[in-house]
Amino acid sequence: DLSWSAVPGAEGYLLFRNGLESLIPLAVLEGEQRTNYTDMGLDINSEYTYHVVPFSFAEGNVFVGGSVSATGYTTPFGFSVVASSEADVTFAYEFDNHLLLNLVQQAAYVEIYDYDNGTLMYGDELTLTDIAEEALLFDNSLQFSGSSANDINTGVYATPNLGTLDQWTTEMWVNTSLSSGYPYLFDDGNIHAFVDLSSRLVIKVGNQGYWSDYNKVPYDTWNHIALSYDGSLTVYVDGELVPMAPGTSSTAFSDAQVVSGVSLTDALQFGEPFDKAGLGRNWNGQMGMIRVWDRARTADQIAVDYQDIYTLPATGLLGQWTFDNETVNLTSDVSAAVLSILTDNVASHPISWTPSYAFVEAEVQKEVTTWLQEPVADGTPRTYEISIYETGTGRLLTQSKDDHTFSHPGTPVVTATASKENPYQIGVSVFPYSQRADEYAITRADGKGNLTNLGTVGYTTQNTVGEFDNTDYIKFENTRLVPSTGWYLHVPFKHYESTSPQGIVVGDNINYEFRAYVDANNQLELSYHRAVDANAYTWVNTQAEVTPNEWHDLIVVQNASSGALDVYLDQALVTSFEASSTWLDLRYIGSGGYGANHAAYNSANFHGQIAYVNYHATPLTEDQVLNMTREYPQGNLLYWTAEGMQWVLNGIAQTPTLTLESDIDVVEGIDFGVPFLGLEDAYAYGDATSILGDDNYTYTATPVYNQLDRSYADDAHAGISNTVYTMDYGVSATALNDETGITVDWNVSSLTGAGYDTVRIERNGDVLALTPTTNSSWTDTLMLYGIDYTYSVIAMGNGQPALAQSATTRLSANGSVTATLISQNGDYVLPNKTAYLTTEGATVATVAADTYGAVDATGIFYDQSMDFSWA
Repeated sequence: DLSWSAVPGAEGYLLFRNGLESLIPLAVLEGEQRTNYTDMGLDINSEYTYHVVPFSFAEGNVFVGGSVSATGYTTPFGFSVVASSEADVTFAYEFDNHLLLNLVQQAAYVEIYDYDNGTLMYGDELTLTDIAEEALLFDNSLQFSGSSANDINTGVYATPNLGTLDQWTTEMWVNTSLSSGYPYLFDDGNIHAFVDLSSRLVIKVGNQGYWSDYNKVPYDTWNHIALSYDGSLTVYVDGELVPMAPGTSSTAFSDAQVVSGVSLTDALQFGEPFDKAGLGRNWNGQMGMIRVWDRARTADQIAVDYQDIYTLPATGLLGQWTFDNETVNLTSDVSAAVLSILTDNVASHPISWTPSYAFVEAEVQKEVTTWLQEPVADGTPRTYEISIYETGTGRLLTQSKDDHTFSHPGTPVVTATASKENPYQIGVSVFPYSQRADEYAITRADGKGNLTNLGTVGYTTQNTVGEFDNTDYIKFENTRLVPSTGWYLHVPFKHYESTSPQGIVVGDNINYEFRAYVDANNQLELSYHRAVDANAYTWVNTQAEVTPNEWHDLIVVQNASSGALDVYLDQALVTSFEASSTWLDLRYIGSGGYGANHAAYNSANFHGQIAYVNYHATPLTEDQVLNMTREYPQGNLLYWTAEGMQWVLNGIAQTPTLTLESDIDVVEGIDFGVPFLGLEDAYAYGDATSILGDDNYTYTATPVYNQLDRSYADDAHAGISNTVYTMDYGVSATALNDETGITVDWNVSSLTGAGYDTVRIERNGDVLALTPTTNSSWTDTLMLYGIDYTYSVIAMGNGQPALAQSATTRLSANGSVTATLISQNGDYVLPNKTAYLTTEGATVATVAADTYGAVDATGIFYDQSMDFSWA
């Protein structure tokens, strides 16, 4: 962007640029007031030198004074890796949208490669539509500038020269600059419109003003404004009707104001007061389009085409001016009407034009996130390269690299806890540190090394919250974390309307005490007490509005490196304290006071709902706070389930070491992801892979990433649980001394203490008996020698199998068989032959005759005697 001072007497300026192939000027600018120029289509990150020569043809004097020169530089595009997890990466890149205007197809193609392995990470086309869809109505705009609040009104303005109109509609696309005071959109001496310092649209007819709090006109944003009059005055912003009200009346806002005698006069001008009276009234900003009609347009008509540019004449359309043609006498797009563009202060406020895109998003700053092929280990380095090409030609516009080192959040914490339920079960909980693995594969290993796949667990949605009345609060015990880098605290809350303050959280350490609460005016207040200040408290009313009956997020971040305690409400930083320690004890949730003074603050207890309390040993950056959601919170987490409160400390679910004052109700609230995943590994009768009594088990949780190109199980970062031992109730199986039976024993106290009052006895899966636990034993008598028998004692709960424990034994031989092995005909002895001793189809012994055919074999005891046959 070039600009220079006007030269008196000049009829125009010749603009030259070093490096052109000929001495032909880069541009010939006519008019003394043409003192600026935008050179586009240049190379990126390059140096350019320009020369401006004023000229005049009067009296043959071509050059008026000498030339002036200046050197400028086009900037490089920025590219960096701004965030990552172990499984994805976020890139940020900058792109100057002015460059797109002069490309062949007004588009560029962006590619990002993993430079180390040549993998394409991201590819997309960047077009003008991506940058500023609303600004595509007009590529160029007229730059209005005028006096400051301390100067006489002078500056750029425009007159349409249309005569007097009794009925009319004016339409404007405008972008108001923050430097404006009370900028006039237009004025004809009869009616004028301006935007006040509160971005409200104000209309004045004579001394009567009309204003609106609806549909404000924000600064530095493109908006469409329309006024229509046919005896009633109506106002529209961005196609929507704006209710107005008399500025000195208590009359309610209405869609139309009945006003007499508001004809537009032929003195109508845009951008400056008609009489140039008052201070700071000139328009500062841009206009991209002006339309004037000789009739009052309806709300439907304006809503339908306010985002359109007419290319053909339309009934009642006196003139439409857009500013692609940079001339001070601008002919209408659809008629012969001429808009005269003027300035009454060429030195301070020259006439200029600017591409409209520059005021929507001059520099594109985009962030894109893409998945990796697979999760990477902590400390993995990568180099990424961005290349931007011109669409259609493939010409390389820019190229840049950035190095990045990935970090891995670590393996999940897996906890196993046995529970004497019906049935008996082991609770397996998984506390993940990854926010990208969307489920975990659970594997169980028993004491013998057998592995069983138990399936996967994924994130669940929790929509129960704790509801506090003004007598409820929670007192924490032993919740200290002592991280070296700091911490953060996150509490989503919704408070009910109250005339009393409501405490949200209280915490302290040896050096300070911190409180956060909502005051009676529904604003967030904080108190901060440092020990070095004795009893001095710092009270801060952040003036941050906390709307009742709506969910809000309180986030407190302690960063050891900065020494600041930063407090955010709904991701916006509201205040910072100077902190002197990096640890915090949580003391109370839902209470306004602490310690000995607690009772005095009971009237300031919380009244509303709290979704959870998350206390994490790693501080968040500002960007992380801005991108935080209520999904998958990590850290030490207090939340409510349908059964009540759950407390996860250091990744382990445990009975809350908390004191509850009154009962906190559990009600339906907001949905948020619960990171505390798990399953119940319960005993299952008849399942050969089920857990059993008197065994030990460990559980492995392997992160599974399903969002990658293909599902990936990250075995390298699997978490392994503690070893859990199931209940041992002393099951044993012992043969009687005379080998006439087998007795099964169990430990009565173990079973009755667990609430199991009945056991079922099974042998090799066959049910033998159902007996009270207190009997302590049962004897079986019908079995064979030499065969292993497995006896299971199944604890019964509520009539159903709850757990099984087994023992295996056999009967020993207590008799013998002595014989001589002879041939079937009985005529000779069979030496060294094998014989099989059987009974009832079962082989009970295999014996070999000696060299004399003699057999000496151990037999079995079955009742008192047994007959044998030979095969």
